[in-house]
Amino acid sequence: DKDDCISFKMLPNGNYLLGVHIASILGYFPYESDVVQEAISRGRSIYLPKKYQSKEDDYNRVIPIFHYKFSAEKASLRPGESKLARSYFFEIDKNGNIVNEEFKKTIIKSDLQATYSQIDDVIMNGSSNKELDRIVNCLFEVTNILDRKYNVSDIYENVKDSVDDFSELLVKNIGSQRIINKIMMLTGNRVASFFKEHNYPCLYRVHKVDESITIKLQAMIDNWRRTYGDQLEREQYRRLFSQLSGLYPKGKYDIDGSHFGMGLEHYCHCTSGLRRAPDIVVEHCLEVCYDRVPTDEDIINLQHEINYVVNKINSKQDMIDWFVRDYKSVYQKRR
Repeated sequence: DKDDCISFKMLPNGNYLLGVHIASILGYFPYESDVVQEAISRGRSIYLPKKYQSKEDDYNRVIPIFHYKFSAEKASLRPGESKLARSYFFEIDKNGNIVNEEFKKTIIKSDLQATYSQIDDVIMNGSSNKELDRIVNCLFEVTNILDRKYNVSDIYENVKDSVDDFSELLVKNIGSQRIINKIMMLTGNRVASFFKEHNYPCLYRVHKVDESITIKLQAMIDNWRRTYGDQLEREQYRRLFSQLSGLYPKGKYDIDGSHFGMGLEHYCHCTSGLRRAPDIVVEHCLEVCYDRVPTDEDIINLQHEINYVVNKINSKQDMIDWFVRDYKSVYQKRR
């Protein structure tokens, strides 16, 4: 289920044109359809630990929100195949300012599929494909610019990095994953900002942290660093932050609110509709409020819909988290 693609080119004025292309669920099924509503009721696809994966039965390690052949074949943005997408185009200047942006329904045909390790190798060593080298280097340059624009909490990044996440939706802030991390953060921020600026309903991803909790956690981290210093190995460091994850509040979905960990006033999930229900809801919000001028009735109906799904999705997230923890515990005991 390849649900995102990136495109890039330099404009004559020296600005960057970044394209973020996401597999469109609503291009294939109406929002009201049984298929989409069933996917929303499932919350997100559940991926089991990679220890269960084999080349022969990859589909056995996922409990999907869509039929496997739809997400892995029909809608997947596979190279050389024309697929329906929602494309987000951002013109970015050398200072990281968004000069122009547009969110369009598109049909795309991707050129190349690559793993993070393959792109990491291009970053470090280059390749025989000069065009690929140029694009990757430019994306790395844009990422550095965006990095200076965002103020992500160190605690937030380290806690996220330390928690086992089998959903395959979490990308880390290193190497080629850092490029995707920042690009998806930009996309979620800009889409959410559109809804907020126009006072339209949207399903936001919010993260609320009491200042006193941050102070306590930072004190604990400082104490660990004083105790272990440079002798604290990466795996020990990860384990310590994993323990902190139980104290650090998790993000939730809501009808309003900011994202403390990312340092963003507005943020939403909109880049993984094949695997995550909230992204489908946000795509629906775009259809109602961006693709056309919404009527008062459209806005009222959309607000009712978001009020309905937000509790449904949040409660499902808690159930999924419990299931994954329990599944991992049972697996470890059997070993």
